[in-house]
Amino acid sequence: MTIENFSWWLSNYKIAWERHDPELIATLFSEDAIYKISPFAEDLQDRDAIVQYWCDISSHQGNVQFAFDILHVDEDGVGMAHWTAQFNRVKSEKLVYLDGIMRCQFDHVGQCELFEEWWHSHSIAKDDEL
Repeated sequence: MTIENFSWWLSNYKIAWERHDPELIATLFSEDAIYKISPFAEDLQDRDAIVQYWCDISSHQGNVQFAFDILHVDEDGVGMAHWTAQFNRVKSEKLVYLDGIMRCQFDHVGQCELFEEWWHSHSIAKDDEL
């Protein structure tokens, strides 16, 4: 894994999330990828489950903005990044802020085969001040 390759992958992850594009998300993960949403949630066990998860969550999010900073890459196919995101909940219009870390293990063709993330969220009502 190189910084350029990981940056390309993260940029496409950003586009997929911001545009609610399940087809693009599908291209980023291997067929048998494992997606670890949280230490407390059941792992998603393949690309179809990951795409379904993204379809479900993105249907409740509007005006998504995602940013990242690469923390680490190595020649064994691992990339780590700090990321932030914000979006509005579609029904409540609450503004949600996320701050997290992701660790990605890539296969020989550059698809993520193991995705782990740890994040924290904060939300505020539309009329509340920061």
